[in-house]
Amino acid sequence: IWAAKGLLNKGRCWRVGRGDQISICGDSWIPGIPADRITIQANNVNVELVSDLIEPTSRSWKTELIRNTFQPVVAEQILKIPLAETDQEDLQVWRGEPTVEFSVRSAYKLLHGTNLDPTDLSLQAETKTFYNKLWKLHIPTKIKMTIWRISWDYIPSFINLKIRKLNLSWVLNQNINNIWGWFTWVFDRGTEEQLHLFCCCLWFIWFSRNHLIYEKRLMSGSEIAKKISAYTTELAISKVRTLTLHSFGNLQQLYKRGWTTIHFDAAYDRLGFRSASGIIARNENREILASQAVTHSNIADPFTAEAYAGLQAIKLGIRLGVNKLTVLGDSKTVIKKCQSLFTVKSVIGAIITDIQSLKKGFQEIEFIFVPKEHNFYAHTIAKESLRSGESFYLEKEIPEAVRRTVENLWPYPPD
Repeated sequence: IWAAKGLLNKGRCWRVGRGDQISICGDSWIPGIPADRITIQANNVNVELVSDLIEPTSRSWKTELIRNTFQPVVAEQILKIPLAETDQEDLQVWRGEPTVEFSVRSAYKLLHGTNLDPTDLSLQAETKTFYNKLWKLHIPTKIKMTIWRISWDYIPSFINLKIRKLNLSWVLNQNINNIWGWFTWVFDRGTEEQLHLFCCCLWFIWFSRNHLIYEKRLMSGSEIAKKISAYTTELAISKVRTLTLHSFGNLQQLYKRGWTTIHFDAAYDRLGFRSASGIIARNENREILASQAVTHSNIADPFTAEAYAGLQAIKLGIRLGVNKLTVLGDSKTVIKKCQSLFTVKSVIGAIITDIQSLKKGFQEIEFIFVPKEHNFYAHTIAKESLRSGESFYLEKEIPEAVRRTVENLWPYPPD
């Protein structure tokens, strides 16, 4: 654990909320800019915390102050960091791709400079059966990697959980005293559902151990048991929702009585770091209720652009006074994060937090992935808006330029 301290410090960074816990020069918080490369102009030495750079009322960056305080390349990177519209705590997260949370695999990448695939390890014969069964389970990779590294020392903590309340008494065997023998025995006996729960329990023991070491907080067995139940429920819901992540032969099945459907998409300019959100709303009869385009500046990447488009879709639903809303988008990453019940710690987490906050304004809401060919109008609206640099809002129609483009490229658009 002590040997890995440097790795953890190197991979740790901040996601900006209020900014009052983040030191401008002492912490890693700007994507792509190490803390030791952040310097402040001499005339702005009183700027110490990231909160000093944020306008609290509008929840926006103080653009002029930032450009007068930092070197141009640093200033532009700061301005690309999304800020949640609602007041949020600062979060320590794992540095990685815009959509990647911390995992042991990403730590291996950082440590070795390469993608270490555990399937390449020379495994002993006695562990191969367990390993193969573990890797076939439909659980997050971070859980699989944690279990692969867990030691026998953590098993007493497992037994001390309220295992009867979690229906896990079947995993106890007093005749086995080594980790691989126990794992193999458990995986030979358990159903897929039972093994899901078993693996989640081990992962949360590891999670509680990290809480104790790094946050000096001891989690009780009852608290861990509650978190395990909540997490396994979320996994079950996610598994059901993945059934929607396929091509729809007929989009009509998504238009339900009493529901409004809003498609969203984004167009992104990599050179100018600009994006445009395209949104179109229809009623249960597929009649257009409204169309909208919103332009954005200082957008770091396409994932951020898609997240902002999803946020604009929710805002349009609120503007229309919708009670039951289906939100359709062609970014699996954004749709999955909108579906999640947990805090999103990736770079687009601030935007997803706003989406999750606004979800409370609807009686019912669902997020569904659709392929791009079923998102043609929203895609065209976004592209035309990015090309013209203009935003718009229209009720019960779409712009004539968008209509002509759709008709020229696809005489019978699917959506």
